[in-house]
Amino acid sequence: MKQLRYLAIIALLQACNGTQPTNTADSTVVTADSSTQVQPAATAQSDLDTLHVNGKVWYISPATESEFKGADSIAVDTSEIRMFAKVGHDISYRHGDTLFVKAENGKIATFVNNKSDNDDYAHYQLQGILKEANQVYVLGSFYEWSDGYLVDLKTGKKQEIYYNPNVSPNKQFIITSSYDLVAAFVDNGFMFLERKGNGEYTKVDHKILKDWGTDEFRWLDDATLVAERKRVNEANGYEETIDYIKISIKDK
Repeated sequence: MKQLRYLAIIALLQACNGTQPTNTADSTVVTADSSTQVQPAATAQSDLDTLHVNGKVWYISPATESEFKGADSIAVDTSEIRMFAKVGHDISYRHGDTLFVKAENGKIATFVNNKSDNDDYAHYQLQGILKEANQVYVLGSFYEWSDGYLVDLKTGKKQEIYYNPNVSPNKQFIITSSYDLVAAFVDNGFMFLERKGNGEYTKVDHKILKDWGTDEFRWLDDATLVAERKRVNEANGYEETIDYIKISIKDK
């Protein structure tokens, strides 16, 4: 009892003096060091310098006109008769207003023209072949815009793309682009397709560009593209300027 009374007196004196027992665990002050502080977000980069596509980083640097013109490109031919001969009349042919593309599995993709004078006008034309990728390229022209299409010559699969598709040397990727910085009748950007395990090409990324555009990307090697870059100066009457760029595709 004496011990309890003694402890009670000590507690009363501490309360009167405004002191509390010290608890080192509770009184520890936690300060954030540089390793735990939240870092500021990275500044967004212009698409003139860097692009992020399909989990990769595309670094843009200057190129030359000769590099662009020397790179392989799809051989677009506006003569459908010549294209039928190149592809094979047993594979692609026309009957009246309908364009046919026959695949190895027997499936036939069809494109039907519409000669209307209204906004449902449509005209389809076979314009190219990507032999390495087993694809043919069809251009669809409409009332105020156009679209590109790829048809798989093995499966007959038809998919909408942009224009001027080109396949990488290792046949793993196809890139297709669309340029329209001013009128905006069509997109200004590109689509990126990848060959999957079943051999079919599937869109894996799609970018809309705001600072520049190009009619066509060409491959220098499996990890390098080259393009004729176009920009528009709105302050100077929408004057168009052209230069050439190289794009190096890196993991990061």
